[in-house]
Amino acid sequence: MISHKLAVRFYEFGNFRLIPEERLLLCEGEPISLQPKVFDALLILVESDGHLIKKADFLNQLWADSFVEEGTLTRIISNLRKVLGETAENKFIVTVPKSGYRFVVPVFSSVEDEILSSSLLIDAASEDDKTPTASVRDNVASTVSADNPIQRASLFERLKAERIMLLVLGALAGALVFWTWQNKPAKEIKSIAVLPFYQIGASERNAMLEFGMADTLITRLSNLREIAVRPSSAVSKYADLKPDVVRIGRELQVDAVLQGHIQQSADRIRVNVQLISTDDGTSLWAEQFDTEFTNIFAVQNSIAEKTVKSLSPQLSRYERDLVSRHPTENADAYQFYLMGRYFWNKRTAENLKKSIGFYEQALELDENFALAYAGLADSHQLLAEYSAIGPREEIAKAKDAAMKALAIDGRLTEAHTSLAYALAFHDWDWVGAEREFKTAIEMNPNYATAHQWYGEFLTAMGRFDEAKAEFEKAVKLDPTSLIIQTDMAAYFFITRQFDNSIEQSQRVIAMDSGFAYGYVFLWFSFGQKGMKLESANAYLNTMKLFGEEAEAEELRQIIAEFGTDAMWQRRVEQIDKPRIPKSVPAIWRAVIYLETGNKMKALDWFEKSFEERDRWIINLKHSPVADRIKSEPRFQRLVQRIGL
Repeated sequence: MISHKLAVRFYEFGNFRLIPEERLLLCEGEPISLQPKVFDALLILVESDGHLIKKADFLNQLWADSFVEEGTLTRIISNLRKVLGETAENKFIVTVPKSGYRFVVPVFSSVEDEILSSSLLIDAASEDDKTPTASVRDNVASTVSADNPIQRASLFERLKAERIMLLVLGALAGALVFWTWQNKPAKEIKSIAVLPFYQIGASERNAMLEFGMADTLITRLSNLREIAVRPSSAVSKYADLKPDVVRIGRELQVDAVLQGHIQQSADRIRVNVQLISTDDGTSLWAEQFDTEFTNIFAVQNSIAEKTVKSLSPQLSRYERDLVSRHPTENADAYQFYLMGRYFWNKRTAENLKKSIGFYEQALELDENFALAYAGLADSHQLLAEYSAIGPREEIAKAKDAAMKALAIDGRLTEAHTSLAYALAFHDWDWVGAEREFKTAIEMNPNYATAHQWYGEFLTAMGRFDEAKAEFEKAVKLDPTSLIIQTDMAAYFFITRQFDNSIEQSQRVIAMDSGFAYGYVFLWFSFGQKGMKLESANAYLNTMKLFGEEAEAEELRQIIAEFGTDAMWQRRVEQIDKPRIPKSVPAIWRAVIYLETGNKMKALDWFEKSFEERDRWIINLKHSPVADRIKSEPRFQRLVQRIGL
């Protein structure tokens, strides 16, 4: 036989394969007709690696020697969207207003430099103890003319099918398991929770390994658009040896739960995993993985891929590849990253500082670890709210980390969300923030935090119907999140639905009576309804949970003897003392002065809140707490300075 090699460069995204040299676009193997400029525009987008392409650059590349109006480019992009079958839920191209376009679907490039003869199929089938190798594939017979693109493309597709068949023949056992599984009836799974794994047979459990296995799978599976995966924060509390999986699944409102056990012996690790239906507790599948401990990436890949197959056997190659992608090839860097995630999920100032340290160690080992930069951004973001550190300093660090993550990987939803947060709640860049929120949601509509923070942004903008829709999506994606449920109470308060805000706050407290923010909108809403005693008691609960037990008890006794008005007067004296924690935000101090009727002092603190870029100051225009001073010129000037 004559050996003939045919080098074919191609790109894959979604269900599409783009072959530039052949000027050919295939969708699931079928060619699609494109006008020349539409094909050129697609190639420019695909080769952009997710970066923004400005309109001027686009026009220069498409019409280097001609003057063409932007309207022509707009029509080409519109035609391209139709060819790709874009929908509101499935975007390929994002328009950046007044700037340009960004291709947001991950693209994988490769070169096929060897082709296979159909005669090899017979050879491979006759030797069932062998798998095709590169040396075998080099012996190829070809009578194809390199100058005939139609003939080459046709052979390319035929040989692609033959290669798939060879791979199946080369892995008979795996194929048998897969086809046996695929042909059995299965319930459609639309939502899943991955519980923290449990280490058995060890004298001391490794909590970070247990959480890290689950967190890795959650991160990877979250890339699937049609399946909602509960975030790590929702499952971290379920770290028991024998959890009631059906009960947990129903609490998390998911169709299935992934549960795993880990056994480690010397340098080897065994992981037992099963996917359990929350309807009746039956096992949808179970698997055992046994490998060297240093090969933990391979175990995680296998579990993720098996889970994906069981959930959605019709996934495109791009989606399967996305689930299998490693955020870093440095195992030590990844372990530091998992430690950062572990402490980040504890959500206290002390643990957030620990998480920052671990992320920084991960980045010392791999400076191109985009996901570690995104984690670093999230930790600085929360530390600005959870500690006495000035928000300006922490938000600036968060923004810088998010920008570095996006410079490495422009498709990271978490990084776009963190950047949007900084732009909205620190820089007050309303246009830029909304652009980043929308980009994050288009890339991963199942990321609850993006919907949550976008809802907060829309509330501040006074776009209440849109805000409610975003909060409802966030609640659906992460129904056990205390902060998301509290944000819904805040929405009801801002829109003056005080009874609903009270009911929602009580729902949060029923979930966790120790969650301090659950009492905040009880304080505000009871106050707006004139229920002074209930409002004061709710505030005392926040004080106690924020570490002011002694001060709260003193105020409780004053209420019993002299009433709520005296209590607020005494609280003013307390907050003027230097020993009161700095974590009592300036905006709360302003509200406390309003409780005493001191409008000028309240305005002083609102202005202080503005200077500190307090997280919640942008709600001031619409918040009912400021009703008593909205006619004051100082207040009106303050709203204008915020840019509202």
